[in-house]
Amino acid sequence: TLEGSSPDGKSYRLRFTEKELKGAGGRLMIGRKSDLVHLHLDHNTVSRQHAIIIRPEGRTSLYLEPRARENVTMVDGVAFKPEIAALKLKNGSEVRLGEVTLKFHEIHG
Repeated sequence: TLEGSSPDGKSYRLRFTEKELKGAGGRLMIGRKSDLVHLHLDHNTVSRQHAIIIRPEGRTSLYLEPRARENVTMVDGVAFKPEIAALKLKNGSEVRLGEVTLKFHEIHG
């Protein structure tokens, strides 16, 4: 689950289960365009397909991989750069997508 808000006070909660993650091949797209993503984040500073939550094969950890390099994507204060493919998500990680700040909570079930 990712929960948080934008500077304009709008709250967001993006929930997903282990079953949904597995059903999507270990990749859940986050973005503004609801018909193109698994997790809809409706804010004008978020790209249509902004980032992907991934679980690489054989791993238990989740990672965030940016898709839109023109908008801000950060995990725990670390901004993505061309040499960074993905950043590990830990329970309590702070994720920033555009101007939306979210806390990551591990999934169960």
